[in-house]
Amino acid sequence: MKIFVCTVLLCIACFFDSLAYASSSKVPVHAAAGNPIVWFQIHTSNLEVSRRFYSQLFDWSFALIYPGYMQVTTGDGSISGGLSVSQDVEPGHGTVLYIGVDDLNQKLDLAVSLGATVVMPPAEIPGTGYYAVFKAPDQNVLALFSSSP
Repeated sequence: MKIFVCTVLLCIACFFDSLAYASSSKVPVHAAAGNPIVWFQIHTSNLEVSRRFYSQLFDWSFALIYPGYMQVTTGDGSISGGLSVSQDVEPGHGTVLYIGVDDLNQKLDLAVSLGATVVMPPAEIPGTGYYAVFKAPDQNVLALFSSSP
């Protein structure tokens, strides 16, 4: 577990370091980042529980495309994604989304009040910002990131 946490911290620090370099050198972040993420997919065993959780936590909106699948809209200028019912994916063992927030502690407290459990409490990435990791009620692991505590 310690090796995993150290690896994650190193990857996060490198990623946000590249963003800091891009912004300090007045190069647009998207130009320095390479191929952009254009869509995400969150798998769940209960569409409604997940929709309600993400809607209340992040103010994301959802549109039913067909039974068992919803389109997720995360905000102006941000990527959209999908929420799909799947019994084949082992929850908590996939891609981790890092969601930018203004107040890390407030948002983590809200996540917990909505049924999430803390996997990693708020921690500093020196010179970059702060993050925390939680497991949502649908068992997916997500992270919060903020430039200030």
